[in-house]
Amino acid sequence: MKRKLAARRLWALLLVCAMSLSCALTASAQSAKAASMQLMKTEGTVHVSNNTGKDLPLLEKMRLYNGYTITTGAASYAWINLDDTKLIKMDALSQISVHKSGKKLEVRVDSGMLFFDISEPLADDETLNIRTSTTIVGIRGTSGYFGYNSLRTKSNLHMVNSPGEIQLGVTDGKVICRIPNMKSSQVVKNGQGIKLEVNSHIAPTPTKITVVDIPGFAAMQIASNPDLAQRVESATGLKIPKEAAKTELISDQKTVQQALDIIKSQMPKNVNISTSPVWGESSFPPAAETSPASSKSEKPSSSEASDADESSSSSPPVSSELTMPVSASEIQEALDVHDRVRVD
Repeated sequence: MKRKLAARRLWALLLVCAMSLSCALTASAQSAKAASMQLMKTEGTVHVSNNTGKDLPLLEKMRLYNGYTITTGAASYAWINLDDTKLIKMDALSQISVHKSGKKLEVRVDSGMLFFDISEPLADDETLNIRTSTTIVGIRGTSGYFGYNSLRTKSNLHMVNSPGEIQLGVTDGKVICRIPNMKSSQVVKNGQGIKLEVNSHIAPTPTKITVVDIPGFAAMQIASNPDLAQRVESATGLKIPKEAAKTELISDQKTVQQALDIIKSQMPKNVNISTSPVWGESSFPPAAETSPASSKSEKPSSSEASDADESSSSSPPVSSELTMPVSASEIQEALDVHDRVRVD
């Protein structure tokens, strides 16, 4: 009887341990899934490449790994979950790369701008930095927009470190803004923003932001999320109606398109490139083959010399038409034929 009772107790204990282990594994799997970076949603033209630069096909809730680059086209946007509580929305004509090492996250803005929404404060052992070519923003638990001014940097078409203005706006919470080359570090609180010329050597001073200062893509993200809109209004007093945000977004899109049209008009016109052979067949007939013996220098007879002089004086110089582009080796080959000394 005692043995049966002990056996039952043992089985019960093993069952409890198995259930506990199963729950722990499930929680761990869910945690790992939640902590992975994912491209949750796209709108318009969006490209993703891995850390070697290879373009990847877009997938629903696509996993993003260390070193991945995301690029958006005109009037196109991308939403990225860094984990369950960290969302990033990319503006149109933007390019970022994501980097992760353990609990350390970094988003590098190569061009354009992004909106960040960190709904819960980071743990003590977590870090999240967003950086441009000159500025680093450390985030703990806040929302706001950060990146290059859309009207000036986007016109440079994704060129890293292009001249322009860096903008930061905090819509709730606070961030630490560091500018390494100026050895400057300051706290930017909710309702404040800074503007910094890329090549400036003067540390910016935070100023109060208004609804007009908030880019259209960021205003739409705030207005479309009631909880976020309430947080922003409580923190800054800024109320952003959805219709007003949509109007601002459309206005931004038109302005950017106008900038792109200006750039396109200033680019060189297309050059028609001929598919004909670079050298005309009549201009450069195949050179006659010579034997090693005949290639030696021989003194011509007087009659041969006379014929050669007569031929050279009666024949006009041979001209050739060259269709660009042409390589240096092809030019050298032309010089080597018929003892030419110059090709125009």
